[in-house]
Amino acid sequence: MNNIKRTEYRVSQNVFERNIEQSMDVEMNLPDYCGDIGSVLQCFAFPNITSTVLTGQRLLISGYYMIRVIYLSEGELFSFEQKTDFEKSLELNAPPEGAIINVESSVQYINCEALNSRKLSAHGVFVMHISVEDSVEKDVIERIEDEAVETDSDLLSACSLGGQADTVCRLSQVLDIGEGKARLKSILRNSAQAVLLETKQVEGKMLIKGELKLKTLYKSEDNTIEHIENTMGISQIMEIPGCKEDSICNIHMRVSSLSVDIKPNADGEMSLLDIAAGVHICVNCYDCIDFPVLKDCYCTRCASECDYKSVNIEKILKSFSNEYMHSFESEKLGDVQKVIDIWPEEPRVKTVSSDGKLCFEGTVTVYVLYLDSEQNYHLKQLESDFSFEESFDVRGQLKCKPTASVVAADYILREDRLEIRLKMKIEALIFECISRRVVESLSLSEEEPEKENRILIYYAKKGEKLWDIAKKFHVGVQALGSDKDAAQTPIEENRALIIWK
Repeated sequence: MNNIKRTEYRVSQNVFERNIEQSMDVEMNLPDYCGDIGSVLQCFAFPNITSTVLTGQRLLISGYYMIRVIYLSEGELFSFEQKTDFEKSLELNAPPEGAIINVESSVQYINCEALNSRKLSAHGVFVMHISVEDSVEKDVIERIEDEAVETDSDLLSACSLGGQADTVCRLSQVLDIGEGKARLKSILRNSAQAVLLETKQVEGKMLIKGELKLKTLYKSEDNTIEHIENTMGISQIMEIPGCKEDSICNIHMRVSSLSVDIKPNADGEMSLLDIAAGVHICVNCYDCIDFPVLKDCYCTRCASECDYKSVNIEKILKSFSNEYMHSFESEKLGDVQKVIDIWPEEPRVKTVSSDGKLCFEGTVTVYVLYLDSEQNYHLKQLESDFSFEESFDVRGQLKCKPTASVVAADYILREDRLEIRLKMKIEALIFECISRRVVESLSLSEEEPEKENRILIYYAKKGEKLWDIAKKFHVGVQALGSDKDAAQTPIEENRALIIWK
């Protein structure tokens, strides 16, 4: 039929998804300033993705992993870390154009042993979850321009990728810890968290402001364990082709690199921290459009037959951000004289969707460094499962890729146990997944029946729709005394209908 009018729309969809393992095998020789290895308390691995380059169908992933070992030497606490670069390449099914490549990493396991008093061996595996999202063009029938064709239309909303960009914001600072702090001897561990505070977008650009929260645990010159916290400002203007003022943007920030070195001040005192950090900022912009679709149709002039298809779209429901409190009790720790530090890893989180509800489920790991009454150091790893539920007023299924972070951590010592209290933040761009049956084509009979010029009485039952009755007898819904909107409403009670044929 030449009078069929179609409309084009774009949707976002995953075109590639795979998990890739990367081994971590390193041998570490201790520098002169580190004491001999007595016993290893804990080994940590920190994988970081620094770049993803797509050339044709080949995807090259580059990054590094940091191995940190905390150990004891004659009762004194030491820490040593070593960085190792890696590259991984793989072939995609097809070379997507303008696609968004997302790589997330998680440590499967890491083990460490002392080969001798000056040498360590570490072995582990982390997994890279690789997904490629692209924008795909599709079309549907919008309307049929024929007076003899009755149509039932609907309005759908869909979103597609409008623009994407990523960059690394470099931060540096020399921090004087001040007169009130003990002088620095060695650093035991560093942690940093990037927090988004404010955004402003215009055509093709976005201003992003945030802060980098740092915490450094160090050993002083008199061998006490101290910590210092610091905040650095983040301000970045990003060029984002395709971004509009009304685009819905999903912004993700993560710390891609961090180094903290001890330096002397002008008087030769070891009181300066030379901080250098990289914050990876990724922005995905989505455009939302409303477009009409033809749900059903039939011809009043002759016999007709419809073919249908399913249209699956994702509509942005909301940009979600919420904080939750999670607390749990540790196992028996024994003799706890003093808690020196507690710190969480980034929580692992996933979602389960059911009946308009999203359940955020995951596991959080917390480390506790403490002294017993004999001044011996202990480092314990604690794990706890968490679950938070949110309800949404939706018709379809929900979909999102959440990120979770711990914004505050505290504890209460209860005899030989700790009650760990965490304030957790979960963020996600939530999509509603909708499936609708629409008309794919309409076939008309070549022969037009003769006009019958007769009156029919049809006894309609409660629950029937006037649209279905009109379609059955090949008459317009107006012939039943209804308009198109009311024709889809079920009849509330049995009644007789007069149909002119």
